[in-house]
Amino acid sequence: MTVQTSTQAAGAIVAATDSALAELDALLAASERVTLHGDDAHQWSASDVWAHVGRWLGVSAELVGRHLAGERDIHDYDGGGEEFNLRWIEEDRALDVGEARSRALDSWDRLRGLIAGVDEARWNGFIEAHAKGNGADHVLEHLGYVVSASGVTGALEAEQQLERDREAWVRLVAALDAQPGVALHDPEAPAWKSREVFGHFAHWLEHSAADFVAQLDGGEAPALEGDDDEINARWAAEDAAFDLATMRERALRAFADRSRLILATPADRWTERLLKIAAADGEEHIEAHLGYVEGGEA
Repeated sequence: MTVQTSTQAAGAIVAATDSALAELDALLAASERVTLHGDDAHQWSASDVWAHVGRWLGVSAELVGRHLAGERDIHDYDGGGEEFNLRWIEEDRALDVGEARSRALDSWDRLRGLIAGVDEARWNGFIEAHAKGNGADHVLEHLGYVVSASGVTGALEAEQQLERDREAWVRLVAALDAQPGVALHDPEAPAWKSREVFGHFAHWLEHSAADFVAQLDGGEAPALEGDDDEINARWAAEDAAFDLATMRERALRAFADRSRLILATPADRWTERLLKIAAADGEEHIEAHLGYVEGGEA
């Protein structure tokens, strides 16, 4: 078993949380429901979900910061999760969804900055547990609640495939983040760096999502002109003016939009053709690019 360095562990947490927040954002933004979450005790709106996620990201930022400053034996929030949740929800009721979302993302930025700066000597289980527990793990938990509250029963095969896609996607994002200036593509193909690989996935994910929607509507997305190499070269040329941050954000949003479509489609709408489209640009495509990075071919 390979032991991660602190840089690798922090990178994996950042990639997973950025991706999970993008998925939550896409799902909440697309919902027309007022109540998006929970049982009788937690009838939460989109702003409530964002406020809740933001509060716990803020807790982690606070605790990790105090820990890095030398404080130990920190138990301020132990065992009182439900009490804090109820109090915070009441305190945050006046926030609209934009304000709640901004607070959550600001809290994540603080936590992200803290863990990115931790060296090997100071990285430990306390930091990792708080960054991961209130990061991707917590966000995906609430993503599941939102999906359940929608009342949509999806296709098990598609949802299982999405789980595998997510795992591969987070590994790819972390790998691209770790080596932004290194050529990471097939040596016999264009020497793409992280910016180009993110752009490549943004375009293909957007295309497969458009194909998915067209298929649901009884049609087909317009065919792309040229073979894969020609299409990739054309898209890469179109993206030449964009920086890495822009292409990374676009790719995360495209993956999140694809996930939303899969999760929002009822089981009775799924066909073999739709399953094939949903699998396109998922695990298999992602693993191919991971092979270039993790396999030492870059």
